[in-house]
Amino acid sequence: MSYLVTLGSPEWARRARGKVLEVIAQLESEQEELLSALCEATRSRSARQSFVVLTAWQGDILKHPGLPGGAIDTFHVPDLAVLAEGRFVRVSKHGTEERIAAFDVTPAGLLHWEERQKQGR
Repeated sequence: MSYLVTLGSPEWARRARGKVLEVIAQLESEQEELLSALCEATRSRSARQSFVVLTAWQGDILKHPGLPGGAIDTFHVPDLAVLAEGRFVRVSKHGTEERIAAFDVTPAGLLHWEERQKQGR
């Protein structure tokens, strides 16, 4: 199976419907869990806001009003970078030192999450 269309395009989404996005490398369980939390927050009533990554001396914090408690403080930025490379999230701002500062879940990210939900994963 070959996908020559752009990821995230309507044609790509049509072809990918019903599949587990075989064109993208398998995500690790921590990345799947992070994507799941991001998609659930995106689907919440507060979906119109971007996610924000704050860097503190204790570690990185992910903030969004749709997240339980409004934040996730136990995630790894490299997992977020993998989601960005797979086009599951779109980085809208970079902070200092090229770190991710703000991002949104893409339609491809939501599609992947929905397919995983259907499969019971």
